[in-house]
Amino acid sequence: MWAVDLIWTEPEEDARVDLLIDRPSLARGPMVRGDGPPYVLLEGQRVTRQSEQRRGFCSVLGADGHLARFDARHPERQAVAVTGCGNLGMNAGVRAWLDGRWFGVDGPAGGALTVNAAGAGVRADPDTDPEDGWLISGPDLVRAGRVSVSDATLFADPRHLLGFPYVTLGSGERVDLGHDTLLADPHLYRQAVAGAPVTLRMPEDLSTDELRRALSVKDYVESADLTRRGSYRLDHRDLTLTFQQGVYPHHALGVDSAGRVGSLLVPGQSNRTGTTIAALAETLVDHGFHDAILLDNGGDVGLWLPQQARWNIQPAEPDREEAWPLTACLVYSTKRAGSPAGSDARTG
Repeated sequence: MWAVDLIWTEPEEDARVDLLIDRPSLARGPMVRGDGPPYVLLEGQRVTRQSEQRRGFCSVLGADGHLARFDARHPERQAVAVTGCGNLGMNAGVRAWLDGRWFGVDGPAGGALTVNAAGAGVRADPDTDPEDGWLISGPDLVRAGRVSVSDATLFADPRHLLGFPYVTLGSGERVDLGHDTLLADPHLYRQAVAGAPVTLRMPEDLSTDELRRALSVKDYVESADLTRRGSYRLDHRDLTLTFQQGVYPHHALGVDSAGRVGSLLVPGQSNRTGTTIAALAETLVDHGFHDAILLDNGGDVGLWLPQQARWNIQPAEPDREEAWPLTACLVYSTKRAGSPAGSDARTG
C-alpha cells in the first residue's frame, strides 16, 4: 500500500487554504510543446529541458518565494503546510480565478472547486466567476461522493493514465513510444485508457531488441492473448499492446460535504512509483472527499511544513528540492497563537 498525506482545513476553527500565483512566471506558460495545443510535446514524444524552463519560475521557498510573500501579506496567520499546483499555467484546462481575473491556459476542464472568503469549499462551474474567494479547475476525480474520472482527453499528459515503454531510437533520442500517436487520435487514446488493445507503428530507427527490452522494464509480456493489461504482440513494424495503467505521484484537491477543503498527496517517481488515477479516485472517496480534481503530478508534487522547516513529501526531481520552482502553490494556515479561534490544520 502506498503512503498518502492528507491535509484538511477547518473553516469554523479558522484553519484555511489560500492560492498563491506567481503572475510573472505564469505569463511564461504554457510550456511550448510543438505546433499543436499546449499539451503536444516538444521534440517527438517527450518534454525536454523542463527543469531549465522552470528556472524562470518563482520558488515557493526562500526569501523571495511564495511563502515569504504570504507571511508578509498575512502577519496574523501562521503557515502550517504548503502544497504545489504546478499544472496551473502549464496544462490546458487548468485555470484559476483570483482577485477578479483569470489565470492559466484555456481548454476543456473536467471540473472546478471554489473556496469562498470564509474558507469553505464547494464544486463550481469551471467557466463561472465566483462571487468571492478563488477557483481552480482541472480533470475530475470525484463527483458527489463517487468516483467520476474525466474523459481521457482532458488529461494533458497521457503518462498520468498509461504506462508507456521508454525507448531509445537510433538517433539517441529517448521517447515514450506511442505518446504522440495517442494525443493525435482521441478515439485511440480513449481505447488505450479503457484497456483495449491498440496498434502503434514502430519508428524505423527502433530495433525490436530495444523495444522488447523497454517493454520488459515496464512489465509488459509478449502474448497472443491481448485481453489483459500489460500484454503485447509484435508483427513486423506494428506493435499491438494493451497498456498498463500509469503510475505517478499525484496531488488532488477536494472538498467534503461540510465544505472543508483538503489535499491528498501520493509521493513517488514519475512512471515508476506512486498510484494510478483510478486508485487515487477511489482513495479520495475512502477519505471522505465529496468532490475532487487533479491538481499536480510528477516531480512537482511536494508537501512542505514551514514550522518544522522540512518536507513531508519531497519533490522527486532533485533539482527542485531546494528551490521548488512553481507557478503557484497552496498555503494552509491558521491564526497565530493568541488570535481568536486559533487552531491547526489537520494533517495525517
